[in-house]
Parts: sequence; structure tokens; C-alpha cells
Amino acid sequence: MNYYLNRFSVREQLIKEDPSANLGIVVVIPCCNEPNLMVAIKSLYNCLTPSCCVEVIVIINASENAEEKIYQQNEISFNEGVDWGNKHKEESLKFHFIQEKKLESKHAGVGLARKIGMDEAVRRFELI
Repeated sequence: MNYYLNRFSVREQLIKEDPSANLGIVVVIPCCNEPNLMVAIKSLYNCLTPSCCVEVIVIINASENAEEKIYQQNEISFNEGVDWGNKHKEESLKFHFIQEKKLESKHAGVGLARKIGMDEAVRRFELI
């Protein structure tokens, strides 16, 4: 396995589904308290698909001491994303929605969410 992942990743593998052998692009979107997440998701869905497969990994995250309204919005975003993703399955474009509900407040933020998503992107490429 990848030296970097063994040494520096903060999570184990999050996506259990195998990637397409033709995977060429992974987009990572950190998301916290974003009521308009689906606008971005639909924009990506409507783009011209390249010759390779594409995956979008959305890390919906919040600090362990976030306000309740942030947890509520994140839950809405997650449910909307999963529901939409289940209705828009394509072999060449896949969406993965991952919840990180209570990140340690000392490290929580867009950087950690991005790292979790990028580590998962590296794992996706390692699998192929």
C-alpha cells in the first residue's frame, strides 16, 4: 500500500465500492453548512464527460463543537446528496457523499475535510 497513506492518512478506506479501471479524475468537495451544495453537484453532473471516468467525493463535515444548526444543515445536505446520487447513477460519473460529523475541534476545518477527501482519492487511484 502507498507509503503516504500508511504514514499520514487520518482515516481508513471510506468508499467500499471498487473504482472503475478507467478512473482518471477525482474531484473532492469539502462541505460544511452549505445549503446550496446541490447547485455545485448538478453543475458537475451537467458538464461534458471526459473520455475517462470521474468520481466526486463530497466530505460533509463539522467540528465536534459546532452549533446544532450546522449539524442539521449537514444532515440535510447529506440526505439530499445521497438521494440525488441514487437517482443519477452513471458508470462514467459517480458521486460519493461522506459524513464526518464530529471532527476534533482542534483540527476541524476545510483543510482536514479536504485531506480526508484527498486521501480517499489517492486510495481510489491506488486500487486501480
